[in-house]
Amino acid sequence: MQRRGGYNKEKKWQVRPSTNRASGLSSSGEAVSSATTEAITNRLNTLNITESGAQSSGPVASLPFGSVDLASQSPVQHQKVIWKPKSYGTVSAPTVEAEKPPNEQKNVQLSKLFKGNLLENFTVDNSTFSRTQVRATFYPKFENEKSDQEIRTRMIEMVSKGLATMEVSLKHSGSLFMYAGHEGGAYAKNSFGNVYTAVGVFVLGRMFRETWGTQASKKQAEFNEFLERSRMCISMELVTAVLGDHGQRPRDDYAVVTAVTELGNGKPKFYSTPDVIAFCRKWRLPTNHVWLFSTRKSVTSFFAAFDALCEEGTATSVCQALDEVADISVPGSKDHIKVQGEILEGLVARVVKRESSEHMERVLRDFPPPPLESVRRLFYLWCDFHLNG
Repeated sequence: MQRRGGYNKEKKWQVRPSTNRASGLSSSGEAVSSATTEAITNRLNTLNITESGAQSSGPVASLPFGSVDLASQSPVQHQKVIWKPKSYGTVSAPTVEAEKPPNEQKNVQLSKLFKGNLLENFTVDNSTFSRTQVRATFYPKFENEKSDQEIRTRMIEMVSKGLATMEVSLKHSGSLFMYAGHEGGAYAKNSFGNVYTAVGVFVLGRMFRETWGTQASKKQAEFNEFLERSRMCISMELVTAVLGDHGQRPRDDYAVVTAVTELGNGKPKFYSTPDVIAFCRKWRLPTNHVWLFSTRKSVTSFFAAFDALCEEGTATSVCQALDEVADISVPGSKDHIKVQGEILEGLVARVVKRESSEHMERVLRDFPPPPLESVRRLFYLWCDFHLNG
């Protein structure tokens, strides 16, 4: 049977042009509207352009065009769209990234300062400069090269001739912690920004609250400002149960000031022990127990007591023996027996200036101990109220 002529032609599928396609990519070749062109241009400007038109190693973000993304569109047949970015003489990231919120852009810009590609392209000229500061100071290493007997004989000889005074203090079982204020930083274990410095800053703030009560925040801010203005660093023995111990876990977390230093512009100036005590009493910082021996009788009696107690002596027996033979005894604001215990790590003995005894007497007269008992009692009441309700 012969079919009608209208159906003799072969049927073919034809793709209708989509009305949602980008007019710049359609076969009709219609011009893109000025508003759409401006929107695309603005979005392209926000992308990071790689150097010399390098290929992106990451996926290219799609740009929304109208209601359909360009990246989701299939390429038009027999038509190639090639975009070659211009070459810029600037340092850029290796990938093309989509637009980010302002906060994320700031974080990315800061992180780029420490990336290797930026440091590799960094050049030094006559206008380049750098600034760094380390304000951690501590006493030089003790004289341990000679025998104990030689050092002992030398100390007794200097004190007997009136050339020096011998100073003895307790060795608290902790670690060295140095603090130079908020700007100067905190240092411990030959480094900074570690768990030891974090614990040290926490314990220091706790001691301010314990000694100053409601004025703690104000006084601590003044203390930080004073250290920064005077370019000073304080060294402390940090004793806390969470950082390890030497034979006995301490009963409380605390710190004892062992040195105060003015950095100045050259060689650091270390405060004498009387000046350290005056400084600590002014700011209500914890001090160590110190004994002074300025005569031949007292210094020889010290070494005799040391020989008798060095093996089995505890904190109580050692402190009582030294109180009996010393010319001057200055109890510390932190009692070793109460805050750490009976196990005593050791004693630190050194020779100081002959005038130290007179200087110490003036300091004890002019700087009486702060009223710690009433403030401490209020502090513990405050802690009990907030912890137990």
